[in-house]
Amino acid sequence: MEPMKLSFPQYIIISFCVFIAFIVFLVIKTFSVNNELVTEDYYNQELKYQNKIDKMSHVTPELDLFWIQENDRLVLNYSQPFPENLKGEVEFYRPSDASKDLKFPLVLNKGGKQVFPKQLFSKGLYKIKADWKQNGQTFYTEKDIYIQ
Repeated sequence: MEPMKLSFPQYIIISFCVFIAFIVFLVIKTFSVNNELVTEDYYNQELKYQNKIDKMSHVTPELDLFWIQENDRLVLNYSQPFPENLKGEVEFYRPSDASKDLKFPLVLNKGGKQVFPKQLFSKGLYKIKADWKQNGQTFYTEKDIYIQ
């Protein structure tokens, strides 16, 4: 039995069907992609960004927060060992999934540390946004951290 040979019009019809199938696949794929905004009130936050810039300018190496990942916890360290009159909050912002965002009050112990258990977080990239006030001065910092 001889193999079937296709004519030129048949190749055109097959190519056209493959192209249509590809377009249908792309349309279905676009409807399954999550396209939520970064934040609900994005435009209002953008207008207030100058306030954040002013707070960022107050942060110096002596008055900054830094993070250490240990086996089963994240440790926030404040540069000064005994923070006085420090109030604020820490937000763990997950760019890829807003449902995994977390906010905590900034509560440091006498050693200038705050501990967060890793079980609260999913593995991946988080942007840590810390906003605090100390002795009448406001501060803001952002750091990226990859939780493993």
